[in-house]
Amino acid sequence: MFRVTISDEEKSGSSKKLVVMCKTTGADDVGRTLLQYFKSEEIVYNQVLPSMQAVARFTEPLPWPRCLYAKDDSDGRPCLVFEDLREKGFVTKSRDVVPDVHHFRLALSHLAKFHGAGMALQHLQPSVFDNMAKRLLKFFDDPAEIQKFEQFSNVVKGSLVMIEDRFPPNSEIYGKMKKVYDGMQESFMSMAVVPKPAPGLGIVHGDCHLNNLMFKYDKVNKVLLQDERVTTHF
Repeated sequence: MFRVTISDEEKSGSSKKLVVMCKTTGADDVGRTLLQYFKSEEIVYNQVLPSMQAVARFTEPLPWPRCLYAKDDSDGRPCLVFEDLREKGFVTKSRDVVPDVHHFRLALSHLAKFHGAGMALQHLQPSVFDNMAKRLLKFFDDPAEIQKFEQFSNVVKGSLVMIEDRFPPNSEIYGKMKKVYDGMQESFMSMAVVPKPAPGLGIVHGDCHLNNLMFKYDKVNKVLLQDERVTTHF
């Protein structure tokens, strides 16, 4: 991510500036999966969100940042340009402090709007919805990604060896951790694999954690969702 300030001086001598955030890759030659992340996010901002905004009749301020430019460039680096939300007073919440009920309620209310708009789009414009949904990222459709996750899962399971000095294999703590680790892959797969189409399924954010929420603290509390690269049909 790069924070860029664009300045323009007019003939009258006055100047204007625009502060934006640019998301791109660190090199020209990137892997297929990373390009798919950018492609999926480009589809979200150029097609999905505008369609959801129209069908749900959302008005400003929207529960996501304005995307000023989005291009999946197969000939070079992909690039996404967003308004800098800090210019509007939005900040991320410190991860050192557990959010209180007010933060959770606010975040979930905005996430509900996101999910509700997606379900409305599916119901009112099914062909438009299906065309966009099938183009979004489906993480476990890629055998290479499944292999990466299996490698990660094996490393996590192997980390149990690191705690054996403090918690022997016959201890209660070790047994509980082993149970969690043994079921981790199945549990994760059940949450990540896209199910077959059915009533009640819609477009979900896919990566809604504290780092991807920005809050504005004023008389009217607001929250924005960001980072749509793993938005998918679920």
